[in-house]
Amino acid sequence: MTEHEAYSILELNDGESFDAIKKAYRKLALKYHPDRNHGSKEAEEKFKQINDAYEYLEDYQTRKDDALHTTSAPPTQDDTFAYHHNYHERYKHGHFGEYKFKKRA
Repeated sequence: MTEHEAYSILELNDGESFDAIKKAYRKLALKYHPDRNHGSKEAEEKFKQINDAYEYLEDYQTRKDDALHTTSAPPTQDDTFAYHHNYHERYKHGHFGEYKFKKRA
């Protein structure tokens, strides 16, 4: 699935804000929810497509946000809070690799 396909499934223009994406997803999910359309295979398939498109765009948005945060200049040593916050954020996202614990003898 491409970004353009995901936007078209959610009936949105390319590049909409994430709030608009959530709003469109909720509207379409309610419309095509299997509990509201008993036995309709078309509605069930459309509901699956809507969920896949939303998950794709949500993941795309988080990757785009992460890229924006990692390309910014690192904070200076003078700003202690920002320096440590950036360190912990990079640690959470795995920028230091996986830590392996050694077994004690």
